[in-house]
Amino acid sequence: MPGAPAAFFVGNVLPDLVGLSGRTAIRKESVIGRVGDVADGIRLHLEADQRFHSDPVFIAGCQRAGALLREAELSPPPRRVFFLAHVAYELALDAVLLEAEPGLAADLYTQLDAGKAAALEFLGSMAPPNFAVHYDRFLEHGYLGRYTRNESLSRALRGISSRVAEGLLPDTDEAVPPLMAFFEALR
Repeated sequence: MPGAPAAFFVGNVLPDLVGLSGRTAIRKESVIGRVGDVADGIRLHLEADQRFHSDPVFIAGCQRAGALLREAELSPPPRRVFFLAHVAYELALDAVLLEAEPGLAADLYTQLDAGKAAALEFLGSMAPPNFAVHYDRFLEHGYLGRYTRNESLSRALRGISSRVAEGLLPDTDEAVPPLMAFFEALR
């Protein structure tokens, strides 16, 4: 939402950041009775996810991503393909958006930096251990700015999968070229 406060942008990204940094998830119940920009951003994120993930186009895209992952020359083959396909399809969509709007990633990082205190205050004791460190690392590395490259998408998918469970994808540099080919076919 153009012109929205930084805390709103933070709230809109917080469910994903919290999910990436630990096993804790922000659910609808987390914002019941909570007011303010962070809570409003979280509500928008959760509502958008619910609608987006049940959309036939998204479901078909995930199915296509799953088929492509199964065909990828990965050794050992990927596990939990449904989960990986879902994440990969979202990463590929992020890449398309970032290519269409080149300043989008930089703007988001500016908003996230400005809203960090609001995020930490909102989460309080709900924050996963070391969340502030993870948040700073996310800002410092600027991952999204590189999502327009298939190699970066491949490394992002490997990183996300390794935080979820060991062995979902091969954890070697040899896995990057087949994943790059996967993202090229997916996009």
